[in-house]
Parts: sequence; structure tokens; C-alpha cells
Amino acid sequence: RNMVIQATTSQVYPNAPPPLECRPRTTTDAFTGFWDMINGKEQVFFPYENSFGRTDVEGCCFWGRGALHTKGICNIGKLNYYLGAKAAEDGRPSRYPNVDFCSFPEATCAGSGSREMRW
Repeated sequence: RNMVIQATTSQVYPNAPPPLECRPRTTTDAFTGFWDMINGKEQVFFPYENSFGRTDVEGCCFWGRGALHTKGICNIGKLNYYLGAKAAEDGRPSRYPNVDFCSFPEATCAGSGSREMRW
């Protein structure tokens, strides 16, 4: 819940939105706006709800990463359970015993073993 992450890449076409980001609700930017493709700007005059009624980006740090675009709390949780720190914590064989994918979802692209993880 306290993660603050900004993606390192984004689309390069004209008027493309900036890189994805997440942050706690308690920051100065407590709500999201929407991306205006015509003007190429984020509109943040008032809170703009997503399809679930949320206006914040807390907990949204799990966008797709790597060649498989591993994304979402469930998929990243499974990655951690089978290959990451959770497997090691439970005493099961783990390919990445020192990587907690849940607390550092960027590990697949920015971690020490990320070159191998991406493929």
C-alpha cells in the first residue's frame, strides 16, 4: 500500500499518456484524472472513477512486466509463491529465494536477476 512506482517506459506515439504510476492515497495527488488524447494532457480537475469506482492509484503497481507481461496481484503473487521469496519462506525450492515479487514487482525488469526473469 505504500509503494510509489513509475514505469520506465510508455508509448511513443503523438499525444500518448505518460508512464503508468502508482502511489498511496495519502499523497498530495490523492485522485486520478483521465488522459485527454486530443490535447495530449492529463485532466485532473476532478476525480475520475475507474470501472470499479476508485479514483486513486493505490495498489495499482502490478501492471504487465517482462516478455509474458506478468501482471495483477494474483499473477505476481503466484510468481512469488512458486519462484520467489514465498517459496523459500515455506521451505520449497525457489529459483529466486531472495526476491519478494509482491513487495517489489519491478524485480522482473529492474532486479539483479531481471535479465533471466524477463525470458
